[in-house]
Amino acid sequence: MEVRLGDTEHTVPLKVEFDGMIKKDFLLRKSYVGTMSYDGNNILGNYYDVEEIMLDLTEQDSILGSGIMISQHGTLITKTDWPWIGNVMFSENMDRIVITVAEDGGWNEESGLIIVGPAVDRQQAESIFDTVIVN
Repeated sequence: MEVRLGDTEHTVPLKVEFDGMIKKDFLLRKSYVGTMSYDGNNILGNYYDVEEIMLDLTEQDSILGSGIMISQHGTLITKTDWPWIGNVMFSENMDRIVITVAEDGGWNEESGLIIVGPAVDRQQAESIFDTVIVN
């Protein structure tokens, strides 16, 4: 469900798909490497030479969640070299997700765009948002 905070009219059902793998390094830090799309549209949009995103799942303890990192031809591109797309936060057992979508280089809690799942309505989306962000 796509929801704009502060705008009770903006509620759009959509489907988020991940196609990739969760990997662990030798220090047992987890990351997701693969693609991510909203309703079949890759979040990388017009960046045709980019292969995949990387989500550092060890950042889940941060209020900011995991920033979406980009991998191009097998080389990780740093956040300073790439426009910020947003943050991804999972619940502890990864059954719920909150994505804060960057708009015009930022996001704010009063009017920011979020994607929450699984949610069937705005009330459930806001409840999941509150639960995942607080925990």
